[in-house]
Amino acid sequence: MNRPSPRSLARLKNERGSVLALMALCLIVFLGLAALAVDLGMLYVARGEAQRSADAGAHAGARVFLLAPANWDGAREQAREYAEANQVRAGAVEVLDEDIDVIPDSQKVRVRIHRTAERGSAVTTLFAGALGLGAVDIRTVAAAQSWPADGTDCLLPFAVPDRWDVHEGEGVYRPSRADDVYDASRGDRYYSPAAPREDGYYTGFGRDNSIGDPFLLKPRNPSGSPQPEWYYPIRLTASQGADDFRDAVADCWLPGEDVFIGDQVDSEPGNMAGPTRQGFRDILNDADEMGQYWDDDCACPRDSDGNMVGTSSRRVRPLIMFSPEDWDEIHLGAKPVPVRNFAGVWVDSIDPNGDIWVRWMQYTTVRAAADWEPDNGSLLRALRIVE
Repeated sequence: MNRPSPRSLARLKNERGSVLALMALCLIVFLGLAALAVDLGMLYVARGEAQRSADAGAHAGARVFLLAPANWDGAREQAREYAEANQVRAGAVEVLDEDIDVIPDSQKVRVRIHRTAERGSAVTTLFAGALGLGAVDIRTVAAAQSWPADGTDCLLPFAVPDRWDVHEGEGVYRPSRADDVYDASRGDRYYSPAAPREDGYYTGFGRDNSIGDPFLLKPRNPSGSPQPEWYYPIRLTASQGADDFRDAVADCWLPGEDVFIGDQVDSEPGNMAGPTRQGFRDILNDADEMGQYWDDDCACPRDSDGNMVGTSSRRVRPLIMFSPEDWDEIHLGAKPVPVRNFAGVWVDSIDPNGDIWVRWMQYTTVRAAADWEPDNGSLLRALRIVE
């Protein structure tokens, strides 16, 4: 048998030493990559936390616009409060005035989150410092918007004539008096938010011409031309008789059953004056609702603690608008009422005559109308993320 030479044995010992050195080098590389992976995962989590902070602030700010489109300061305050309520890597989030854009024309709120070296708040790494990367800047942005909607549920069982232009001579004004009646022969015209004039002008109730205005709902079942104060009872699905009508006034009727612009609803024969007043008295006598009030500064309702209230309140409800041009077709008997517009109302009071005072306001729903512009549309609004 041939034995290995001394030179071969020496070469084998040298190769074994090279493998050990190579394994040690690979181990160092693998540990470095693992450390970087830990840092990358941590930074990914930190960015997600920063994005959630921006999302929360944008949502909260735009939600103020859903209820009170004139409350710009409130939108900014809510955006800051909700964004700063979050943390990034267990560290506080600081939101400066320059980090929040409040855009009233489009009812949009944008929030930017900065954890950067410039502000002394960059996110520190765990292992990458060995490579000279001890901290990383993180920036995120989100924007949310109050957007026109074209459908809702929880309707009050009324349809009222939408607002139209009254032309007398060279003057143009919108009806506001009880003796205003629609008369196409004198040049009266109606344009709904869903079908405006070519230049975008519409006469119907919308956020640019009616928020906070008081409005009197008076029961009528007339045979003449419509007047702005009249309400017209409608029959919601499965509703029968006075008791159901009263309950539909007092509480959300058939939640989840949406009605959209362009739909038709059946009218209710008779004026339902008694059940209407009973239903509204139930609302106003509710202990949970009695401390609420209308705040002219924000053009919105507030509770006894000063917080804005929305659809959680029984005093905030949507109702249907019909075109005065449809009046001849619907005012006699149980006839379909075409839905031309919606509005939210705040139930304010009942006067000694039993007539109901409301205020126009925006009403929050869930389905945004894809084809509308942000600065028009009905008083129904939906919240959507746009950035």
